[in-house]
Amino acid sequence: MNPLRDAGHSVQLRKACPADAPHVLWLEEVCMKDHATALWGQWRPADTLATLDLAGHEMIAWQGRAAGCLATNQTPEALHLSRLYLAPDARNHGVGTQVLGQVITRANQQQIPTKLSVLITNPAVRFYQRHRFCVQRKTSERYLMIRPYSPSQEDATHENH
Repeated sequence: MNPLRDAGHSVQLRKACPADAPHVLWLEEVCMKDHATALWGQWRPADTLATLDLAGHEMIAWQGRAAGCLATNQTPEALHLSRLYLAPDARNHGVGTQVLGQVITRANQQQIPTKLSVLITNPAVRFYQRHRFCVQRKTSERYLMIRPYSPSQEDATHENH
């Protein structure tokens, strides 16, 4: 496990295993259903237990309990963040900031940018903008965002206020 610090509470990451799949799917529904329904008029899960590929997934623990998951994929051009889901009781406690900071640090260590996409109906876009992500492109459904490589490690968790 990889401990991070959050206001005196340990945030830990560990590689996801097959037993985590139901929790990942639950997190996706809790975090994405309202945004997807607002955009498409219905909820269509991206995966099922049969189709979910946990490669690149890590589980987030906070205050000794399951708090969320993230998924990344590194290419030579960028570190792609495809999922950052937090359980409702883990939100607004700095957990997302700490986890995102680690993702940015990983990208910076490789001297590559961090990229992600956010549904246009998802207010998380403001969270990413506070962490210096900018909209690289907008489609009818998503903001495609990028955070350029920054050599300063201090810069990884800096929020613009």
